[in-house]
Amino acid sequence: MQRCIGVAVAALLLLGGCGSAGPNPHTMSVDVIEVVSQSQRPADLGPRFFQIRIANKSQQTLMIHAIRVEAGTSDYEIDAPPEQVETAIASGDAQDFPIAVTVGRARAERGSFAMDSLRLTIDCTDESGADFLESGTYPIRRQASD
Repeated sequence: MQRCIGVAVAALLLLGGCGSAGPNPHTMSVDVIEVVSQSQRPADLGPRFFQIRIANKSQQTLMIHAIRVEAGTSDYEIDAPPEQVETAIASGDAQDFPIAVTVGRARAERGSFAMDSLRLTIDCTDESGADFLESGTYPIRRQASD
């Protein structure tokens, strides 16, 4: 009985310690913007042009080395090497990265849904020289051109 109580207390202390680790020091916000004509909807397949906006919400300058773009859904595929950008973003600043890709159909059948998100992997380094990856699936926000 005492052994079970000891294990339970140790587990609670461990969980409490994990919860107080503090905020992620590499806080970034990422937006995906596609500029499209006001009179046309964007093509599902073929060439697509995106602006990847990265805002540095951390307390230190971050170096962005490369951005890898993948389709956010399994119905589509993007076969593109990582975009090498080598750009520093100061704390509180944002930077837009233009990315051109070719989108293809991953499955033989025609899907009924448009590609509405991109999966990004961003290769970064912080001021201390520590490398890290920021990744996630981000919705595509469409912006009408003039």
